[in-house]
Amino acid sequence: MLAVNLINDGIPGNHTQSIIIHEAHGLLTRTDTTLIHIYRSANQCADHLAHMGAEQEEDLIVVVDIPISLTEFLIRDGLNIRRILD
Repeated sequence: MLAVNLINDGIPGNHTQSIIIHEAHGLLTRTDTTLIHIYRSANQCADHLAHMGAEQEEDLIVVVDIPISLTEFLIRDGLNIRRILD
């Protein structure tokens, strides 16, 4: 959330990452893109894909079709149904 706020709101020039943050802010502005923070528990698709990626040995995986295991999470995210976290 801190990174999102820094990029969206801008920062003083003396911040250690000011160049990178300024470039990200400029890119968002030029492309008319909005950056928001979402908790992982509210984005089950991203969480599931992150877990799948952590289990891969290859450096790059290109997913052409939606993995069957992702279907349930797509439905839950679309309906804004949150899972109970362990």
